[in-house]
Amino acid sequence: MHLYRAGLPLLGFLSLSAQAAPHPEDLTAKRPGLIQLLLKAPETGTPELSAKIGRRDQMNLTYTSAYKFEVEFSLGTPGQKIVGIFDTGSACLWVREKAEASVDTNVTGGRFYFDKNSSSTLTHTGESVTYGYGVANSSFRADLYRDSFEIKNASFGIIDNGARSLDSFNSIFGFGMVDEHASGMKEPYVPTMTLLADQGLIGRRVFSLEIGNDGVLLGGVNRKKFWGRLGRQRMTEHPVHGTSYVISFNEVYSTAEDGSKSRLSRSDKGIPVLLDTGTSLNIFPPSVFQKILSKFPQARSTEVPSIYRIDCSLRDVDASIDLAFGKTLIRMPYSNFIIPAMGEDDCYLVLGYPFLRSAYIVMDQDNSEVYLANAADCGSNPIAIDEDDFDISSLSGQCQPPVVDGAGLPPIVDETGFPPIADEKLLPWKEPGENFEACANEGSEDQIVDILAQSIRVKYKEKKPYRIFHGSSNSTRPRPTGNIINISILDRIINVDTDRRTVLLEPNVPMDRLVEATLVCGLIPPVVMEFPGITAGGGYSGSSGESSSFRHGFFNDTINYVEMILGNGEIIKASPTERSDLFYGAAGAAGTLGVTTLMELRLIEAKPFVKTTYYRTSTVNESVSLVQSKAQDQTLDYLDGILFAKNHGVIITGEMTNDVPVEYSPPQTFSKAEDPWYYLHVQQKTDGLGPRCVTVEYIPIGEYLFRYDRAGFWVGRQGYTYFKFIPFNAFFRWLLDDFSHTRTLYHALHASGVSNQFVVQDLGLPYSTAEKFIDFVDDELGIWPLWLCPLKGATTPTFHPVTGMGSAAAGRGSATVSEPMLNVGVWGWGPPDYQDFVAKNQQLEAKLSELGGRKWLYAHTYYSEQAFWQVYDQSWYEALRSKYHAGTLPSVYAKVRIDVEKERQQRKQWTSAWSKAWPLGGLYGMWLALWSGDIRLHRRAQWKYSATAAKCPLPIDTE
Repeated sequence: MHLYRAGLPLLGFLSLSAQAAPHPEDLTAKRPGLIQLLLKAPETGTPELSAKIGRRDQMNLTYTSAYKFEVEFSLGTPGQKIVGIFDTGSACLWVREKAEASVDTNVTGGRFYFDKNSSSTLTHTGESVTYGYGVANSSFRADLYRDSFEIKNASFGIIDNGARSLDSFNSIFGFGMVDEHASGMKEPYVPTMTLLADQGLIGRRVFSLEIGNDGVLLGGVNRKKFWGRLGRQRMTEHPVHGTSYVISFNEVYSTAEDGSKSRLSRSDKGIPVLLDTGTSLNIFPPSVFQKILSKFPQARSTEVPSIYRIDCSLRDVDASIDLAFGKTLIRMPYSNFIIPAMGEDDCYLVLGYPFLRSAYIVMDQDNSEVYLANAADCGSNPIAIDEDDFDISSLSGQCQPPVVDGAGLPPIVDETGFPPIADEKLLPWKEPGENFEACANEGSEDQIVDILAQSIRVKYKEKKPYRIFHGSSNSTRPRPTGNIINISILDRIINVDTDRRTVLLEPNVPMDRLVEATLVCGLIPPVVMEFPGITAGGGYSGSSGESSSFRHGFFNDTINYVEMILGNGEIIKASPTERSDLFYGAAGAAGTLGVTTLMELRLIEAKPFVKTTYYRTSTVNESVSLVQSKAQDQTLDYLDGILFAKNHGVIITGEMTNDVPVEYSPPQTFSKAEDPWYYLHVQQKTDGLGPRCVTVEYIPIGEYLFRYDRAGFWVGRQGYTYFKFIPFNAFFRWLLDDFSHTRTLYHALHASGVSNQFVVQDLGLPYSTAEKFIDFVDDELGIWPLWLCPLKGATTPTFHPVTGMGSAAAGRGSATVSEPMLNVGVWGWGPPDYQDFVAKNQQLEAKLSELGGRKWLYAHTYYSEQAFWQVYDQSWYEALRSKYHAGTLPSVYAKVRIDVEKERQQRKQWTSAWSKAWPLGGLYGMWLALWSGDIRLHRRAQWKYSATAAKCPLPIDTE
């Protein structure tokens, strides 16, 4: 191969159709930092075997080539038109050489050749390199330009006509990462994307690939070419390909016409695939290939390996093969697999091109990452990626997802129990060139809700029960499988209104993203759940009470209105003045009265720091009395307490403030791996204090709000009691910090089976009986520390866990008004014997009722049905369900109860006993926590303290 330098303008756009396609707008002229190319697939008859350069065949994957995606460009001075394959599997640009004695044209037999003798700008480097087929004996360089811009010093190679094995190819325009064959050259080969970025033609080495419609967008992402959010995949370092577009999928599913699913393949380690537009027939290893092929029993082999003939009528079958890349599921319809053969009645079954056609793919060469979403086409809205720290995973597509067999959105996971993954998107409304108003009026939310409503109408007409799948959970209840409506995509922050002090958001927005979005505007929600992964929808359906609830009430008390889909598919609005019975009744009802799709929250002024005061107490009575007294102080913003033992309590108050006094500088943080766990910090800080002594420190607001995240209050400590061989000291807490955050703790808790051995309960009681209850917990369970959280009395008819001591109005709900109460958090190991474990929990529930208390329903619930409805007002609740058509949703009791007998039988099965046995259950939980990718969310969190704070984005005039 000969390497040259010459003038090379990109003439055309890339077209995917064999027919002529109109050119799109010239994005380069209108939008700096973007270069739009169209891909063209040449018409072919029988697919040809690929003759690929390099050592690609050593990857143990089956590669052949059916379609080649081509780009037109002009090379040399004067320009010679060349058509080359757009190849992500190669980093090199190379062309075929025109023979000296050939006719006076550079087009022969539909192939394009370069005449080096006709270019006046060609320069010779004197180097040679062997690249796959043939031996190169000279090198040259060229200038590359397109209309109003130039790509300077672009390298390319010329292959002479002796390489007959490459006759099936035109030239190749490589967009790979690194050209390993040119590494020994005096002047190393510089890949195309690096040249574009270095010369300022694009902001970052990022390009998007959408085979079906858009082609290639260099330097940016087109949000109207996909639906859902872009899922991040790390490129795999491969022994053959090095750093290239190699990513791994974990599972392969088959979805039949009736919506039923079956798993075809699963690999815990992941199955590597090279996203290569130059070899598009088959990306699967033989074992996976055969399992996918089994779903097409009509397929007939041909003389070409891995190519099969099949009846064209199967193109109309509404079924799919689905690939799971971590949390991202790419759906590949059968119609994408089956390609008509030219001039024949049959079609060809192709098992690689369907993925490239089904996915919207973003290649980020700067960070060695690939982003995936399901391809769609609803217009054009390209944005340039021109900032080094721009989070591509924060981008969501603006196309509507399809309805799949009446089951709602195509699931991120299926009914087999594939674990839900928390969201990675941080500031979804903070897009370049967009303002809050534009975000609020995108329209995609309405489209998604319409799709969900239609799915629910189908369930209602068929009287088919279903559950809601949110995509994440901070509940310790078991996760049942079965028929679901998937609303996990409803995770956007629509608008932050700084004038009205409100935020409009969807239910699956977690607390950390909500705080990040409002805090930069100087605002925060009045009630923020202590764990960053708890969602706004969870706060409403669970009626969460937190350390500011003594002043502001429960989370649902801070909501202005909600949008809901009723059980019959009707979309309605509920508020204190409109359908107030539903608005209040759904609070605490665990999502059993309808599907919440949108809510508006009130916001309050935020200040950057919290003055935190610790009051040392020496008895339980003193602790309870001090909390009750401090709850009357409306100058406080936050109030809670920790009982380390009966003789060591700490009551904690927080007051937001703008400044940190010099003597308290720097402020104390708790988010870094080297920082202390908050509860240990409080214990050590107060251990030497005498009764009624006080100590003060200042904590940044974000660090304060999520101070209990690391260790999940103190639940993380129990991991060290489980893994007895790991010392509980500062070094190992630093080393294992990724496992200490609540998102990963919840994953581990569910996967390991430990949740069935662990008492995790929040229980609200009148102050007058709180001490008796704490004595009971000490006597029966011996669990310490305990959390104390004062709660404002309930004044509205909700289903949430108010105390049983109030004066409930007849017909309005179960204890609809109440006196202020004290929440006691009980979190620790229960008895190892399951029978004893159940009995202790039932005793706990009985004692709670005896003392006039109520429990939060996010945790294990062991009431019998009769006992449950003695606590809660069944007639009031069932009247609401009937009025609002909620019969196809599970009842609240069915949703929260633990089926003790079923659990007991499962424990007798050897597979269950083996998977939950020590230490296998715990190790599996740790693996699953790592696999979920949730550790990245904390590492990239923007609420963590920084001396340089971000500013609130202001509306931008886009006229």
